[in-house]
Amino acid sequence: MPGLLPPSFTEAFHAVNPVGRTLDRLTRDSVRISSCFVFSRAVTMANILL
Repeated sequence: MPGLLPPSFTEAFHAVNPVGRTLDRLTRDSVRISSCFVFSRAVTMANILL
């Protein structure tokens, strides 16, 4: 929950927790990839239907 903690605390936590930082980056990347995939699938379906 990013909004609850001050940024310096979060930065310090990530500095001593590389696993958490890596998981955070992986989560963000996978969300971005999956949303792009869903968007491209929706465009493909729209092209088929139209």
